Amino acid sequence: MQPTKVAVIGSGAVGTDLLMKVLHGAPGLEMAALIGIDPDSPGLVRAAELGIPTSSRGLAGLLAMPHFDEIALVFDATTAGAHRANVTALAEHGKRIVHLTQSALGARVVPGVNLDAHVGAGNINVLTGSAQATVPLVAAIARITPVLEAAVAAVVAGGHATAMTRDRIAALTDTTAHALTTVGGALRGRASLDLDRSDPPRTAVTTLRAAVGELDRRGRAAVAAAVREAASRVTGYSPGFRLTGEVEIEEVRARTHEVTVGVELTGAGAHLPVHAGGLDLMTAAAVRIAERVAVSSAR
Repeated sequence: MQPTKVAVIGSGAVGTDLLMKVLHGAPGLEMAALIGIDPDSPGLVRAAELGIPTSSRGLAGLLAMPHFDEIALVFDATTAGAHRANVTALAEHGKRIVHLTQSALGARVVPGVNLDAHVGAGNINVLTGSAQATVPLVAAIARITPVLEAAVAAVVAGGHATAMTRDRIAALTDTTAHALTTVGGALRGRASLDLDRSDPPRTAVTTLRAAVGELDRRGRAAVAAAVREAASRVTGYSPGFRLTGEVEIEEVRARTHEVTVGVELTGAGAHLPVHAGGLDLMTAAAVRIAERVAVSSAR
């Protein structure tokens, strides 16, 4: 089977990380273009050095490329506002989209949870790093017993997240909380995000606390096994994802147990720094989704 040609719109850190992951870890995909708006951006410079077609004219530059018709899928690593225009223009040409923006558009997908159900979607939303890290665990627990509430607390390196405004943090946590219910299956979802200003930066960590009903010994063992299995599947496409310890399950009040899971996210270092584990997990998930879409489209 011939590799599926893909393009990336957005030549910043996330877009460049996608470029490198496709080039060095996705044999079923072929990088056909990197698109930006700043001709001097490091991403465009790096892509040109690697012989990848580039344009600094944004979406118009992609549409004007002589091999545009050969491109089947586009990664969108721009902004929520730009994504709306990109979706409209690319849909007219029948292009599939996997986006890593904060736009709410598109089917919300987490590999290993609901990718099969949405593999045919024209626009796929990769959500947030926290969602990609915890929704698989919540969904695994929910297959054993109802999850009454899922609460996620993420801590990321503040130095890498200097552009994080209160509004942006609120948007990220709202997206994560919504994904815990709509994708993970929890009845309620909460999420928080704190910035760690340590120097040197520390690895991103996330803690999931899931409230469930009463569990006997067999039920506790089943939940712990399901969480470990779900974590193993994530590690399959994002090796820096790991549980920080045992799955803890304790009774917090009558007929209610709490499942606590700690997760460490270390980036692969394709382009993003290793401490940007949440973003790295997003790009890894995006590439896994694109690979699955490519296989499905070829059938």
